[in-house]
Amino acid sequence: MVRRLLLGVFVVLAVLTVFWAIPRDAVTTRYATLQQARADHLFERGWLPDRLPPSTHELRVVTHVDLNNATGEFRFEPAEFEAFSKELVPYTKARSPFTGFADSVDAHLRRGYPALQYIAEGNTWVFLCKPGEGACSYAMWLSR
Repeated sequence: MVRRLLLGVFVVLAVLTVFWAIPRDAVTTRYATLQQARADHLFERGWLPDRLPPSTHELRVVTHVDLNNATGEFRFEPAEFEAFSKELVPYTKARSPFTGFADSVDAHLRRGYPALQYIAEGNTWVFLCKPGEGACSYAMWLSR
C-alpha cells in the first residue's frame, strides 16, 4: 500500500515537473483590421511596433509570453510598402532565439525579397516582406 502511494506521489511530481519545465502554449490572436488591433491595445503590449501600413489587415499574432517572443503575419496595400520600409532598417543578422531563423531569412533574401528590422525598447522585430503581394511575416524577441 505504501509503495503504491509513493509511486503515485512520484508520478504526480514527475508530471508537475514536466508541466512547469516546458514553455506555455502559444496564444494566437487574429485581427481583421489595424483598427481592431489598436482597440485591443496590441501595440501597447509590445508585440508589434505601431508602424504598420495604414491599410494593414488580416493580422495574425502568435505570442509566447513566457519566452518574450512573438511571430505573425499581416497584409496591406502594396503601394504602402515604400513608406512602411522607411520606418525600418535592413536586417543586420540580429541574434534570434528561433531555431533556423537565419536560414529562413537567407532563403527569403535569395528569392529577392527584403528583410527589415526595427529595434526599440529592448525588442527586435524582423519583417520578411513580399512587397508586390502586400504581405509580411515577422518575428519579435526581447533583445536585452
